[in-house]
Amino acid sequence: MIITKKKRVLVVDDSAFMRKLISDMLNKHPMMEVIGIARNGKDAVEKVRDLQPDVITMDIEMPVMNGLEALKFIMDQMPIPVVILSSTTKHNTENAVLAIEYGAVDVIAKPGGAISLNLHEIEKEIVEKVFAASNVVIQTLTRQITPIQKRHTATTGRQNIEKESRKAPIIPVKTVNIPKKRHLLLRSLL
Repeated sequence: MIITKKKRVLVVDDSAFMRKLISDMLNKHPMMEVIGIARNGKDAVEKVRDLQPDVITMDIEMPVMNGLEALKFIMDQMPIPVVILSSTTKHNTENAVLAIEYGAVDVIAKPGGAISLNLHEIEKEIVEKVFAASNVVIQTLTRQITPIQKRHTATTGRQNIEKESRKAPIIPVKTVNIPKKRHLLLRSLL
């Protein structure tokens, strides 16, 4: 008999009602358990360090540190799959695009605003996407690009022309590897 470990979820939202609602939805899934909740981005960063979840759900609009700032910090310091669940994504695609740029695996719009009393309408979507995201492996890669160096080349006749060859600093690059058997569809928001 194969025993599979449950995926550990951290739920981040400034609304206590939304944290409870999202936690209850995710805890219904037999392969997921909510191991912690956070009320803002700063709290989320601390909980990620302490709890080491497999996946995070995060709102964008929160006090102290918003979701985008927290996402950027988490992806830079301790990459973990993040699903953004926010009311701002429906009306503000710029935040959704930024979230994907910063490393979010997916973005889901809350159907009824900040306090979505009708969140149950998208419960299946939330649970499926959070579980799928929990199976995504986030890696930090480093690419070697060197700074510009000058070199001299001779041309015909008496002219010497300076040409530049490009070399730039090492730049960290985040990548998302999706296991072959588990596909995660990212919705187009534009």
